[in-house]
This record gives sequence, structure tokens and C-alpha cells, in this order.
Amino acid sequence: MGQTGKLSRSEIAKLLSLGPATVTAQVRKLISDGYVRELAVDARSGAGRPRIPVELIPDAALVIGVSVTPTSLITVTMLIDGTILNARSHVFDPSQHVVEQFSGVVNDQRAALDHPERVIAVGISISGAVDQALSTVRISTTLNWQDFDLGPQLQRAVGLPVFVSNDLFALSTREVSFGFGHDRDDFLLLGLGYGVGLGIVNRRRVFSGSGGSSTEFGHMSVDINGPLCVCGNYGCLQVYAGLAELLQQAPGHPAAGNLAQLQARLEVDPDRELVEFMQEIGHRLGRSVGGIVNLLGIGTIIIAGETTCLWPAMSEGFNRGLHGTVLKFLHPVEVTVKTWTESEDAVGAAGLALHNAISLNVPLHARGRLPQTATE
Repeated sequence: MGQTGKLSRSEIAKLLSLGPATVTAQVRKLISDGYVRELAVDARSGAGRPRIPVELIPDAALVIGVSVTPTSLITVTMLIDGTILNARSHVFDPSQHVVEQFSGVVNDQRAALDHPERVIAVGISISGAVDQALSTVRISTTLNWQDFDLGPQLQRAVGLPVFVSNDLFALSTREVSFGFGHDRDDFLLLGLGYGVGLGIVNRRRVFSGSGGSSTEFGHMSVDINGPLCVCGNYGCLQVYAGLAELLQQAPGHPAAGNLAQLQARLEVDPDRELVEFMQEIGHRLGRSVGGIVNLLGIGTIIIAGETTCLWPAMSEGFNRGLHGTVLKFLHPVEVTVKTWTESEDAVGAAGLALHNAISLNVPLHARGRLPQTATE
């Protein structure tokens, strides 16, 4: 409804391939919870039972999304139709008073709203292995966290349901509702940033493993004789394509150099050694993604993340590795590179919070009372 506008129950049933009784029950629940409202009888009804359209109430509820980097917290506030009200960046130190820093930015975000009481949930997006059922960070090498129950602690601090997720899972969930999922039921989302990850969407469902764990694509070993990864294995994709590792290993790149400097160097006057280095990273990624395409039969790939600004330097190697690996009968493979902004991961976290809040039937009149969630 957020994308199409008002719909009758029969139109919803047709769009979602659901039975009328199921749609009627779900719409009744959404009306009761305050997310949608009925409109006047549709003049197009004609003979038979009149069609009563319903529409989303975009500002009936809001969610806050937070993405985490080693130096900053990015926050957004989102309406339930996917509209972003604001985005902010906050300085962050992952080694000091973490819950206090998170609660501070969440409370600041709420205080800036005309109706802070309408916030129903908080989503947090983190690069690393996350037990989503418990909203616990199992390990995040970029933040140096291990077995950190961030969700339960923050939930107690801010008095709202808090959902912590791997960044690619959150971003994939958001794409299903507000992005590529609008006209695609199956796709892979390759995330390139501080971590290397892969979101898997099949039949509009984002894959998660046992206990809500996410796929650890970045810790696939592509060279058993390669460098030691922090996970304990050798030659993982992370040690080649992770942002920090890439900057550290790029030929001729200064030790204190940043992503913008490397991008400028590649655009203005790249030397042959650097070009070959970037193409080799692309090739490793392409071969690895190609194996997943063969395994799942999903031929639509979205590429997103901070490192996509370097994609022109990696694309030739990626395509060579991808097309040299994918089974011929699965061609053509569609590859789309998304324009990346600083707030994308936070938007993904907000989308996850909205999805989970509605799935858990968080009623609007229950603000301030914590529902029984997987984080408790």
C-alpha cells in the first residue's frame, strides 16, 4: 500500500496470491493496530458486494535505524511507507560506553520529532556475525566486539523493541520492501565495505541460518595459502576485499591513506600494478559470487556498499570471474551497482525494524510497553 496507494482486499489478495479470508484477517489486524484505515466505498464496485478500499497511514508510526562504523553512528528516522524524515551522523567510539552512546543518539533522534511517541522500534545494522534471534553480536572484527548482547541492553535503556542484524541482512530486508523487491522475488545483494557480505533473497524471503545467523560470505576461503584472517582461516575474501584490508594492501597507497584518495588515484593516473591489484580483487569476488549463482540459481545481483566507488576498477575482473564460473544455461546474469550514500545501512536497519515490528504485531497503542520479542 505504501507503493501503490489505496487497495481493496480483493486487489491485495490478487497481488500477494493469498486467499480472501487470510487477507481479510490481516487487514482487520492492521486496522486494529492503527497502521491502515478504511476509505469510502469504491465507486468502481459495480454489481455485487461493494469494494471498500484501505490505505496506509504513513505517519501512524516511525522507526529509527542505526548503522555502525568504527568511527560513527549514522541514524535515520523512517515512516512506515519508507519515507526518510532525516539522517544524521554522530561520532562513535566502539571501545567506550557503547550502550550509553547508542541510547544517546536514539533519544536525540526521538527528541527531534514532532511526535516522538510514535516511534515503535529501533533497528541496528552491524558488519559482523549477529545472532538475530537474540540481537547479540557474536563477532565483529571491524568493531572488536565479541558476544555482545547489544539488543537487550539497549532495549532496556530506551524502552523500545531493538533489533540487531547483520548489515547485509538488514539491507536485503529493506530492498524486498522498498527497493529491488518491488518487481523481483529473487536476488543476491553483494555488500562491499568494511566487511564483505552477501544477502540472499529467495521468493521474497531473506535467508538466515540457524538461530537467525547471517551468511558469512566474507569468510569463504578463496586461497588456503593466503593471509591469515581474524576468523582463524586463511585466504578469506575479507582479507582481500574488506575496505581496511584493501587500503592497507593497495600498491603504492600510503599507510594513512583513505578511500577517497585511492579513488582519485584510480581515476586520474593509475599505474599498472594498482590496476592489476584491483582487477584481481574483482576476479576473486566474481568467481565466489558465480559459485553462489550456480548453487541457488539466482541470476540477479545487486552490488552495494562504500567500496562501490572503486567498482570501475574492479568490474572487468569481476565480470571475467563471474562469467567464467556461472553455468552457461544460467546466463544472462543481471548485475546492478547501486549508488551508495552514507545512510544506506541505517535505512536498511530502519526497514528491518519496521518489518520485525509489524511481524510481531506491535500495536501503536502499546508504545512504551515492550512486547515479547526474541531479544528478551
